[in-house]
Amino acid sequence: KRSEELCRKMHQVAGLHTQIFPKFISFLYWNRKLDYKNDPNIEFKLSTNLSSELEKYINVYKELQPGRSLHLCKDQGIVDLELNFKDGRVIKCEATLEQCTTIEQFHTSDDHKCVKLTLEDISSRLAIQPERAQTILKFWIDRDVLYKSGDFYRSIDDREAD
Repeated sequence: KRSEELCRKMHQVAGLHTQIFPKFISFLYWNRKLDYKNDPNIEFKLSTNLSSELEKYINVYKELQPGRSLHLCKDQGIVDLELNFKDGRVIKCEATLEQCTTIEQFHTSDDHKCVKLTLEDISSRLAIQPERAQTILKFWIDRDVLYKSGDFYRSIDDREAD
């Protein structure tokens, strides 16, 4: 209840994305390892878009809760996505922040541009091990969002360009 109330107050601040609903859990009540940033099983590089949006929330939290700080637990974040495809298909799904950041790598504002990335590209962009990147890419392949052609992963929208 307190988390929802704080979220409502934060959304009254101009410039915050109203589709983001943070949950606030105190480290006092949640047995959580504080040094997760050095854990290779948790740490990854967020996309620039997601990172800048979440940074806004961190700054507003500091204003609303003086003396307190907000820490993102990347391995706990969930995103509700609605993916729209050229053929009119819409896929709604729940994804982790890591899965969301991965699929964002394939987004382009140019409808005529095909994005094709290798496993190494994704691994490098997210700063994660290739095995971990492969698991995430499989998540999107299994949902018919991405496909693999040779060494490249591409959006299902680009299949006809192959």
